[in-house]
Amino acid sequence: MSTFLGPIHYMMYDKIRRQEDFCTYLLEAAASEKIREKIRSRLEESYGTSECKPLEQVIDTGNIHGWIQKRIDRAESRLALSVRLLIEEAGVSTEDLKQHAFTFGTHSALEKDTSPEEAFKTYNTVFLDGMPCDRINEITEQSDSAIAWRRTRCVHRQYWDNGGADINDYYALRSAWIQGMFSGSNLRFDNNGELYRITRKVNHVQH
Repeated sequence: MSTFLGPIHYMMYDKIRRQEDFCTYLLEAAASEKIREKIRSRLEESYGTSECKPLEQVIDTGNIHGWIQKRIDRAESRLALSVRLLIEEAGVSTEDLKQHAFTFGTHSALEKDTSPEEAFKTYNTVFLDGMPCDRINEITEQSDSAIAWRRTRCVHRQYWDNGGADINDYYALRSAWIQGMFSGSNLRFDNNGELYRITRKVNHVQH
């Protein structure tokens, strides 16, 4: 394995850390301090602590791909367990978690004049969908006014199943996060199962 760190490695590390930030935000926003500490202890006991140091200080340059995959596994597993515990032990509703996810998304909202293509590029740099070699998002349509893609498979279910969590909660929270990102733009994000689409909003002029 090459010891060279390229842009793709930094992007993957950023995506991992962003998902860890999302997990932390949900805990901070949805649970009391006592419950938060209880869940954090469970997370650390099961999966250790999340990385916050610069990539070059922590990565195993002798096994870059393997190191990143392990961090993906940990980030995915921590989110799944966090959401399950928030719902089952803290009594937080999925609707409340979705609202927190939406708010989290607004913290990195797209600019009003963002194009569909730019929005898709941002989407791909934000959300953790396995490794680039997994080729999860396959573009099916692209124009100035729209871009559409198909999710080739779900790389998240294994973590949610292993953690006794509901994969539907993952996609509900992710969708709310995305809607928060798009809330200030002139774009619309639609998802129907494995099909996704970003289009420009149509401005209706009243006469």
